[in-house]
Amino acid sequence: GGVQAFKRVCLARYAGLPAAKRLEVLEQAIVIDPDFAEAQLLLADVLESAGQRERACNLLAAVARRFPGFAWARQRYGVALRVAGYADEAVAEVQAALDSEPDGMTLFHAGLFAEAGRDPTTARTLYRRAVDRGCIDPVLCDKLARLEANAGQPLEAIELWERARLLDPGFDHVLGNLALAHHHAGDCDDAAALFSMALERAPQTFTTHANRAVYLQDLGRHVEALEACSKALVIRPNSPLMYNNRGVSRLALGDRSGARRDFEAALDRE
Repeated sequence: GGVQAFKRVCLARYAGLPAAKRLEVLEQAIVIDPDFAEAQLLLADVLESAGQRERACNLLAAVARRFPGFAWARQRYGVALRVAGYADEAVAEVQAALDSEPDGMTLFHAGLFAEAGRDPTTARTLYRRAVDRGCIDPVLCDKLARLEANAGQPLEAIELWERARLLDPGFDHVLGNLALAHHHAGDCDDAAALFSMALERAPQTFTTHANRAVYLQDLGRHVEALEACSKALVIRPNSPLMYNNRGVSRLALGDRSGARRDFEAALDRE
């Protein structure tokens, strides 16, 4: 029975399988092996994708209660509770997941939960634990790198962004962040080369231009910084930070009226 259930779960993971067929084979797997918790979590994913959030949440609740030591199930249920509007219960469920010897992926998702709840300090700790537990994921590296950079740790951020690009060579959207981290670490030549690469490979990425503007302002190159800020604002037109930064460069160039307009625009968007 277990083998037949496993075969159906493997089939359900096939990306080209129609949604209705995926639902069918997962339900069959659970009938064959009611203790196959992974199959039930996959079924919950399918239900969520189909818009059946309440049914998915109920299924996750049943799995979390039946397998209280299964950290990933409790983590998934916690996220479902938060989406459903039960914030306190969601936090309690995620905490229970963290108390049950979670694996790296569970810690990663707990970090996502914390970051979404605007708790970057906890998120940073959880992401670090996920890395220590062997979770290998470019998105995890990117998210932890951002938090390390924000905490004034450019060398740690550089290592993580470089690891993300090794894991996924197409991760070009981090080039602007990586370049600025090199600048903050005092690697001027590497920063310049990486910003050039970012302009070539990720010209539509906000941080390519936003971070380059910061870099250029630090070098006193305000004409180029103003242009970089304007390009960033084309991509993200309601960024108060970019209006403020452009105002700084306008002021440095003697354009007081333009600076005032940008500072006012920044205040209007905060």
